Parts: sequence; structure tokens; C-alpha cells
Amino acid sequence: MAELLVVSANPQAASTLARFFEGEGYSATAVTNGEEAAERLASEDLPDLVIATYDGGKDLVETLHLAARAGSVPFLPIA
Repeated sequence: MAELLVVSANPQAASTLARFFEGEGYSATAVTNGEEAAERLASEDLPDLVIATYDGGKDLVETLHLAARAGSVPFLPIA
């Protein structure tokens, strides 16, 4: 099963997206800030895909940089 990391500064958006993907058969973890995403991406148990929403803040850009540093973790930005 693919492991997804959902990042959004909006807690409702993060949980809604995570629940949607879980309903589609994925394992999804929702985080609500760049710091939580950084902790997750610094772990040895990397997600298969990072999905981040852009809400006008810096979280999306920061998460993109973190995903790139984590190696080969694909990143899907959602505006």
C-alpha cells in the first residue's frame, strides 16, 4: 500500500484529503505545517508521495524543498 504525506496549513483540508485517499485504499498521514512535514521527511520511513496544498503561505514551498532534499520522494502540489 502506498504511503502518502498530505501537507496543508488548513487542518480541515489536510484531514479531508487524507480521508479521501484512505477511502481510495492508500495510507495517508495529514500534517498541518512545514515543521511536521520536515520531521516526517527526515525519518527513515519516507512516504511514497507528498501532496501539499498551497494556501498563500510558505508551507508549500518549504515542503517542496524538503521533499527534494529527502531524495526521490515525488511531490504533488495542489493549488
